[in-house]
Amino acid sequence: MVVEYKNGNLKSARSIQYALIKSFEGRALAVKNVSINQKFSTPGVDKILWDSPYLKVKAIHDLRTAVLMPKKYEASKIKRVWILKQNSKVLRPLGIPTLLDRALQALIVLALDPIIEEISDLYSYGSRKYRGTYDCNFRVWNLLNKPNSPKWVLDVDIKSCFDNISHECIEKGINLKLCGVGINFIKKWLKAGIVL
Repeated sequence: MVVEYKNGNLKSARSIQYALIKSFEGRALAVKNVSINQKFSTPGVDKILWDSPYLKVKAIHDLRTAVLMPKKYEASKIKRVWILKQNSKVLRPLGIPTLLDRALQALIVLALDPIIEEISDLYSYGSRKYRGTYDCNFRVWNLLNKPNSPKWVLDVDIKSCFDNISHECIEKGINLKLCGVGINFIKKWLKAGIVL
């Protein structure tokens, strides 16, 4: 897929993405990734948990239905809860999608990730596979451990970034990187409401 994308053969890259999204293996991996993650085992507005093998198999089937009939799929509203920021007394909002929406998002990430990894900045660390805080800290240490290094590091927190981000900008950014069914899902997620 990455070779096709790099060579400008977007039709072939999108075809591979769509094959991955509708494959049993891709759907099963997405359900597994969502259901084994303890941190994300909180149900969304539908209150559904995949706590049995039967429900996980049903989820794989539900993903197939959503992928093969994307016009019938409707993104569920996001459950909004407030949690304390780490090492702070300030509350921050956290959106909790339904497990089905999370699995669909994981499926789209599987299709989009190879291209994003190929075109991303070498020194970006946020939300990247196989990169973590340690890598970022090591890079900062390397940059600051020289005689003429900068003396300050600034930490910026953009207030309500995801509440105010331009949907048109996101859609434009993914247009050349993702197959049509994936773009349709992302548009529906962007327009899903919030339940307080």
